[in-house]
Amino acid sequence: MEQILLIDASPRAPHSNSHGYAAIFMETSRAACTYIALRKNDLTQTVQKIERSSDIIFVCPLYVDSLPLPLLELFQKIEHSVMTQKPRIHVILNCGFLEPWQNDTALASVRLFCRQNGFRFGSCLKIGGGEAILRTPFRFLVRHKIRQFSQAVRCENFVELSVTMPVSKRMFLRASTRYWIRYGKKHRLTREQMTTSANRVEGK
Repeated sequence: MEQILLIDASPRAPHSNSHGYAAIFMETSRAACTYIALRKNDLTQTVQKIERSSDIIFVCPLYVDSLPLPLLELFQKIEHSVMTQKPRIHVILNCGFLEPWQNDTALASVRLFCRQNGFRFGSCLKIGGGEAILRTPFRFLVRHKIRQFSQAVRCENFVELSVTMPVSKRMFLRASTRYWIRYGKKHRLTREQMTTSANRVEGK
């Protein structure tokens, strides 16, 4: 029987945007679905659940142009595990950038993992503006793409899809700057303090 396991690999799971994308998938999928939030102390149990599934969908954000640490740790656990059954692997990636192609490096990492460990790679969905799009009038665009993604997974007609907000980069930057300034004020941080912190991280 077809059994899809959605693994939310966001460090903020289950209180994450990735959880929102997983929830939409479960609403639109006709197959039996199970959602789990990835936890470091549950990696052995997660590998066992993966082996019992027909399809795995990793749902995660982009972190420094790469996959988040929880997913990389799971990949390492899988590489050192003996699995008698290896399900198909799919991925939904979201990034804070407007351009969906910013997810390409992380996507390539998943494809490489599959190739090196004998998993069949299926479909992918790359989401741009992933930190915001679910809270905008463009939410319907994501739902439509996830519905297409869900159908591709079910029918084994594997595709590479992408979606973002149909706004100019200038408008996106203005809106995102306003959001982060409000977020900083909520935590008693000024714009100057946030800029200083960002420069320190970048080594400037």
